Amino acid sequence: MKYFKKFMKFVKLSNLKFLSHISNYITLYCIVLRCIVWQAEKKVKELQNELDDLSQRLDEAGGATQAQVSRAHTST
Repeated sequence: MKYFKKFMKFVKLSNLKFLSHISNYITLYCIVLRCIVWQAEKKVKELQNELDDLSQRLDEAGGATQAQVSRAHTST
């Protein structure tokens, strides 16, 4: 809060043009943040799908290995 008070000492509220620029920068910053969050969420979904795929492949490989072990014990 103290930084805001210091900032307001330098900025006159009547200077609407300056405040308009600040508002535009804040809006742009929020848009950039939303894009970053959207990209992060997209990447998380991609990684979840990849993990699901790898888990499924591991289960399939483990099943094949179990069948091979069972056959080896039955044939001896």
